[in-house]
Amino acid sequence: MSLIGSMLMNEVASDPSVQGPEQFLLSMHNKLNLLLQSQSGGNNLSDGMDLSVVEIYRAQGVIKIASANRPVIIKTAGVIQEIRGDRRPVGGTTHPNCAFTCQTFYWNHGDLVCLFSDGVTYQFVGPAGKKIKRSGLLHLIIEISILDIPDLRARFKNFFLSWYGDLPQL
Repeated sequence: MSLIGSMLMNEVASDPSVQGPEQFLLSMHNKLNLLLQSQSGGNNLSDGMDLSVVEIYRAQGVIKIASANRPVIIKTAGVIQEIRGDRRPVGGTTHPNCAFTCQTFYWNHGDLVCLFSDGVTYQFVGPAGKKIKRSGLLHLIIEISILDIPDLRARFKNFFLSWYGDLPQL
C-alpha cells in the first residue's frame, strides 16, 4: 500500500486543480478506490491508508491541516494541541466524494508540527514487548518540544533507538 500511496501522492500533488489539504485527501481517496476496484475485478476492497496533509503559509502565518485517521500534533504559542483528523481512511470505501475536513491555525516562527505514521505508535515494540502508542508519543513530544529542531531530532531518534533496542520490530 505504501508504494501505491507514494505513486498516487505524486500524481495528486502535480494536479493544479487540487487546492488545499482536504481536496488532496479527497483526490487520493477517489483515486485509490478506483485503483483498488480495478485491481480486484470490481470487488470492493476495504484496504485504505491513514494520511495527514499539512500546508504552511509562512508569509501569512497560517497552517492548514487535513487528516485521515492520523492525529497531528502542533505547538503554537507554547501550547501543544493534538489535532484529530477525520475518522476514516483514504480509500477503503466505495463511498465517492466523502468530504475531509480542513482545519486552519495561526503559525508563528518557532512553532512545531509533528506528523507520524501508525508505524511509530503501533509497530515499534519496546520494553516488555510494549508499543509506545499515541499517548506515549504525545508525552515524548511534550517533553522534547522545548528543544531546537536539531536537538529535538536527535532526542527523538535516540529515544526510539533505546526504546526498541535489540528487539525485533513488527
